[in-house]
Amino acid sequence: MTSCDLPILQVKIVDDSRPAAHRVVESFLNKFFPSGYPCPIVNEGFLRCTQFQLLKHFTSATLSVSSIQVLFIIYEAFAK
Repeated sequence: MTSCDLPILQVKIVDDSRPAAHRVVESFLNKFFPSGYPCPIVNEGFLRCTQFQLLKHFTSATLSVSSIQVLFIIYEAFAK
């Protein structure tokens, strides 16, 4: 397949007249919750597990940024 044979991507623009806050909330729910939530199929521990995963990812990202900043501070202290 050459670069000339690649299919052209098509974008379909949907007119969504809902307020931005509703679109953000729905996007969040679709991302972190299974389809059909809050159906009885989802057990009580699902929300707790999702909150724990969100906390774990946030903590990991925060520690990564903090450790890089500390490395820069140490590097600047010893570079002088």
